[in-house]
Amino acid sequence: MQKVTQELKKMRKRVESIDIQIIKLLRERFIFTNQIQTLKRVLFHALNQKKREKTLLKKYVALAKRYGLNMQLIKKLFQSIFSYSKKSGIIKRT
Repeated sequence: MQKVTQELKKMRKRVESIDIQIIKLLRERFIFTNQIQTLKRVLFHALNQKKREKTLLKKYVALAKRYGLNMQLIKKLFQSIFSYSKKSGIIKRT
């Protein structure tokens, strides 16, 4: 029983490590999207590009399907990420 408990702890640690990586990747993504927003303003490009978002969502939902993930979850996840990416000040500089 102790061996199973130790294995459970190791697995939970691994999940926590993956969660930390996800958070770091989200931060990196938001930094880039902030830079993209700045460039769009300089170039007078539309800040909101629904067509691109739709294309990306299709791509990500297809990937989710290929990897056996819930497609609705991935769609909602990226819709939320897209929404937050448009908000200025989402990244606090350290």
